[in-house]
Amino acid sequence: MANPQMMDRRGPEAEPQKKILNIYTSIKCSFCQRAKDLLDEAKVTYVEHLVDDNSERRDWVEEHSGRKVLPQIFVDDRHLGGFFELKRSFQEGTLSL
Repeated sequence: MANPQMMDRRGPEAEPQKKILNIYTSIKCSFCQRAKDLLDEAKVTYVEHLVDDNSERRDWVEEHSGRKVLPQIFVDDRHLGGFFELKRSFQEGTLSL
């Protein structure tokens, strides 16, 4: 089972992020990589959870998101959506962390 990884790309001068962004991904998922690229470009800290070899984690994501596709993104316990919802939240300035 892959361990979740905390990715902090904000730099030492950034203010602490108040909410936790969790992204559930698969290694071969191009939209997962695109979502992580958006987060990295915006210097957002996130925890990545790989679901490839973890059926329990994949089942949890499906149950809590209502979707079978990846990535699925949660801010604290609130489901944000997938890649397109993440991209829209950046474009509209509605992603609050």
